[in-house]
Amino acid sequence: MSRLLHIEPFSGVAGDMLAAALLDLGAVALDELRAALSTLPLKEEWSVELSTVERRSMAAKLFSVAIGSSGQGHSHRSLREINEIISGADGLPSHVRERALAVFARLASAEAAVHGKSTDAVHFHEVGAADAIIDIVSVAFILDKLAPLSVVSGPVALGTGSIRSAHGTIPVPVPATLKLLEGLPTRRTDIPTELATPTGAALLAEFVTEWNATPSGVAIAVGYGGGSRVVEGVEPSLLRATLIEAERDAEPALGSTGKVAELECWLDDMTGEALAEFAADALDAGALDVAMIPATMKKGRLGTILKILCAPKRAAEFADLVLRGTTSLGVRVAILERRVLDRGTRVVETTSGDVNVKTAFYSDGAILKEKPEHDDIERLAAEHGVRRTEIRRSVEADISKGRRVSGT
Repeated sequence: MSRLLHIEPFSGVAGDMLAAALLDLGAVALDELRAALSTLPLKEEWSVELSTVERRSMAAKLFSVAIGSSGQGHSHRSLREINEIISGADGLPSHVRERALAVFARLASAEAAVHGKSTDAVHFHEVGAADAIIDIVSVAFILDKLAPLSVVSGPVALGTGSIRSAHGTIPVPVPATLKLLEGLPTRRTDIPTELATPTGAALLAEFVTEWNATPSGVAIAVGYGGGSRVVEGVEPSLLRATLIEAERDAEPALGSTGKVAELECWLDDMTGEALAEFAADALDAGALDVAMIPATMKKGRLGTILKILCAPKRAAEFADLVLRGTTSLGVRVAILERRVLDRGTRVVETTSGDVNVKTAFYSDGAILKEKPEHDDIERLAAEHGVRRTEIRRSVEADISKGRRVSGT
């Protein structure tokens, strides 16, 4: 038997909704969660409560985080500051810290893409506040206790209209939410409010391993999480989580499945410089990858096969980019199935200095493979005045010892 977790974001998702639904499953007591959260070195005074609310005649749990007035000046935080807070929570299991920071890494990447900044330059506003940190750490902690073999989710409901934010009035879904859900199943509605928040979207993007599947088995616990934003007479602000015992004939395949668009054209009349400039433009536009493959073409001419990978919903946009930015008169587009490993980035303290390490996980959360960031190897080699290969060997030896200070 295998334990699965089925999440149904039929009226959206937020961090507090997900935490409430998972607590309602009964595997973690509120006092146990409070004790774990108390090790977070937050400057703010805070408290958490779990109450029962009614949503369309259905009982649901409401997860409430109250922040004291002493924390008013600390809501705008950088990714580094958030890393330090979560990494300093010694009472949390290391894997919980890593997965919580992986959620913030996704949030930082989305905000950076939306605002045209690097992740180091991103300062979180709403999601940098203590209540968002508590929501994310709570979900990571409860999921670690539940330990499902896989997390399955239906499409995420999205609202419409506009909301006020730290950046002024912005459209719903907000840009960061759409970026986080790029390539994932969503369902548009005409409900005039924000149904899916960036925090909720980042949590699903990080923890869900299968999408649009309907797991079969025996439901052993059902939890309902209520949201704080309710549109009367329209739809319940509600999220359901079901813990299922399901028969599996074999161990599940690594990673999660999804789709990707592959665009291809053959070129024999563009210079290497022009191709390199186009590839840089495509990556800046959000392509997942760009490859240029040497080939022999008609009349024996040397040419290049250009391949671009992107999210399926952006295939038309990138096809237009190819036709405008290259000499090609056509482009082939294919939608392909793909499987990707659950992954994140963690910071490792090595004898040479701190290094960002790309990490891929097994389905049970154990580390499958790791690789230090090339830019960090370059930086440390320059700082120490030694060859890159020497720094890489030293860094990889330290990584294998597991000398971690934080994870993202």
